[in-house]
This record gives sequence, C-alpha cells and structure tokens, in this order.
Amino acid sequence: MVLAGQKPEVIMEICTRALSFWTYQAHQEMTYQEHVTEKVKDKCAQLEQYYEQIVSQTQSEIASLKKLYSDSKKNLDSISKKFHEVSEKLIQKSRQYQKLQSNYESLRRRSVSASVFEAGDSGKDVPKNFTIPLSSGDGFLQKESSRSSSRSSSPVQRKFVMFPRATPDHAIQNKFTLPLGTPTK
Repeated sequence: MVLAGQKPEVIMEICTRALSFWTYQAHQEMTYQEHVTEKVKDKCAQLEQYYEQIVSQTQSEIASLKKLYSDSKKNLDSISKKFHEVSEKLIQKSRQYQKLQSNYESLRRRSVSASVFEAGDSGKDVPKNFTIPLSSGDGFLQKESSRSSSRSSSPVQRKFVMFPRATPDHAIQNKFTLPLGTPTK
C-alpha cells in the first residue's frame, strides 16, 4: 500500500534493495549452517577417534585377559595333574605303610610270643593280664593267663584277645610292655 502511487523507478529501487537484503540473509544463514556443520563434523571426528582408542584398548585388554585365562587354565591343569600324581603316590605309600605296619605287628607278636614262651619255660611269674600297646594304641593285644593253669597246656594254647583299633597317622606310639616280671604302670 505504501508503494501505491510511487514512481516506477522508486518502486524498482525499493524492490532491488529488498531482494539484495533477502539474498544477504540467505547467504548469512547458509554460512552459519556451514559453520555449525563443520563444528559438528569436527566433534564427530574427535568422538570417533576417542571411541576407536577405547575400542583398541578394550581389545588389547580382552586379548591379555584371554592369554591370562589360557595360562591360568594350563597352570590349573598342571597342578591338577600333579595333585592326582601325589594323591596316587600317597595311596601307594599308605598301602605300603599299612603292609609294613601289619608286618611289624606280626613280628612284634612273634617276639612277644617267644618271650612269653621263654618266661613260661624258665618258671618266672607271668602276670595274669598284660597289654602291649603298639602303634595302633593301648589295649591292642591282651593276654590272659592264669597261674593255676596246668603245666600240660602250652603257652600257644593260652588265650590271646585282640582289640583292633584304627591307627592314627599322626600319633604313632612305639612303647610296649613285656611280661618279663616287671609290673606295668
């Protein structure tokens, strides 16, 4: 409405200035958007570089943890193998120990029987009850004999009462008492 009634040269001048102002604003808007786009691209590049660094660190940590896991697994396998070997050796040694212990006890009984025979033949007084605590504990072997028994019964025919007990590995006692005329405590 303001332009109505104006000369055509003035109207063209006003329209030219309006169009140049509009193009200036469009150019400024485009420049601003390009600047924002550049900033966003730079930020994206920095973030991409940062996250690539994090990914590479994570991958190296995963690789080191996998190596540690495989080393630990190998170590566990070797320790398990050694454990089984030692366990088998322990079982074998335990069997040998039990066999040796039974041989020792049988020899001890023979020795005690021989000393009882000698004591019975020599006419010494043999206590009525005596115990021979072996490595398996007190009261393992007990003999009952009577002074009133006839001379015709041999010492082999006398009664031996055995009380077996489990042998603890940590408390092996090597004391024994023989019927040689010494009273037992």
